[in-house]
Amino acid sequence: MNCKSFSAISILTVALVLSHSGRTNAAVLYAAPWAQGSSDCSSWANACTLQTALGQAVSGDEIWVKAGVHYPGTSRADSFALKNGVAVYGGFAGTETGRNERDLQANVTILSGDIDQNDIDTDGNFIAETSNDIQGANCYHVVTGIQTDNTAVLDGFVITAGLADDVDAGDQFLSSGGGIYLSEGSPRLTNVTFSGNSAIYGGGMHNRWNSNPMLNSVIF
Repeated sequence: MNCKSFSAISILTVALVLSHSGRTNAAVLYAAPWAQGSSDCSSWANACTLQTALGQAVSGDEIWVKAGVHYPGTSRADSFALKNGVAVYGGFAGTETGRNERDLQANVTILSGDIDQNDIDTDGNFIAETSNDIQGANCYHVVTGIQTDNTAVLDGFVITAGLADDVDAGDQFLSSGGGIYLSEGSPRLTNVTFSGNSAIYGGGMHNRWNSNPMLNSVIF
């Protein structure tokens, strides 16, 4: 084999490796409160959890989230971490083929910090109306947006029952922003309601280190 042939094969091999090293094309990922089907996020029938979708998402992706209650995990340190270039949309029934078909009022989509699922819920809506509804050890932050810009989007959610109550946290991270904690974070929040979150500093939202979120139709 001559040098020219070897070089051509080497370049082709490198190109093939790069093309299969990771997904770069934008896509819609589908998330539900519980994984469905193959749980590969590819459709409503195969919806994954929101945490899985966020882990797989790359810049340019949208995540469509089915109505219901979504918990960030089982540890108090777990949260839904926003990503640059990724837009997360709630308000879906789980049958839509276009984002314009979603109905935020009919399909309430909840991000809840009640990871032990024992908060007071007398009306059965899974939303803490006040921080007095919080019982036990809820997660410190329901959502985080660290070093995010305005290409990180959260649209169409109720954020509830976060509990940032660690009085010994030296840097205020675990004592701030029960609903959402931002540090150098400037995401876009639209159609979001913060309800019944608690913290020593900023129950619903805490903005730290040059954070400048864009808020549109946001209720605290």
